[in-house]
Amino acid sequence: MENLFRLMLTRPAVAQDPGNPSIPLGQDTPFQQSLREAVGAAQRRTAIEAAATAYVAGPDFIGDPADTPLGAELDRLTARLDEMENVDVWLRCG
Repeated sequence: MENLFRLMLTRPAVAQDPGNPSIPLGQDTPFQQSLREAVGAAQRRTAIEAAATAYVAGPDFIGDPADTPLGAELDRLTARLDEMENVDVWLRCG
């Protein structure tokens, strides 16, 4: 849950190029709606934590990436990114 809590934006997002957007920002999911409401609550932190807890307990949360259709591909991507990181460190130190 802590990762979800950290992902919540507390500042306006950087504007994208409308002709070439890189990330779809038009989503308005129930989780985003509950976070929006929580930010306006008197006990903001408690409300945000409650919204995140409810999301994690719900059917839309994927607790284990292996349970997704692309789980195996994510494992391969992780390994490749780790390899790239090691090469970058070697190049800077070598």
